[in-house]
Amino acid sequence: MVNLFLGAILFTYSLYSSAQDSCSRIATVNYQDIFIDSSSSKKGEGLRNYLSQNAESLSLLNTYQENTVPNYWISGASTAGLLMVILGMASSRDSGTYYSKQTLMSTGLVVIAVSLITSQALKAKNEDRLMKSIDIYNSNNDPKILLPQERSKPIFDFSFFTKEF
Repeated sequence: MVNLFLGAILFTYSLYSSAQDSCSRIATVNYQDIFIDSSSSKKGEGLRNYLSQNAESLSLLNTYQENTVPNYWISGASTAGLLMVILGMASSRDSGTYYSKQTLMSTGLVVIAVSLITSQALKAKNEDRLMKSIDIYNSNNDPKILLPQERSKPIFDFSFFTKEF
């Protein structure tokens, strides 16, 4: 029952994180609204015309765009965790072996949770890279890129994972 509850929480959180549509991010430049993520498949492409005026900002934008591609290691770990949970549900062994029902299901849930946390931490670090790019541009160039003041707060705080030591 606990495993079902944890699975429901992870599923709900994944729906929440996918519901934040990246197409709706808007910045204001010269009193005009521009889409940060234009219709192209690259995130942040709407800012390229402005950020290209500063070499460091452009470099950070390029790094940001390179890191928005799916991470296949994290996807593979999540899939392996899901398979472990399914095998645990289908297993008839209750205990006594390393592939018992409880072991498979709990290990699978841990793998899924670690994968989710890692994915969100990498995403937060990458978004910080875009914000730094905009800040560098704004410190040296005109017109300024203004972002909306109200940003949605994440459910979990991943700031520990995004700090550089």
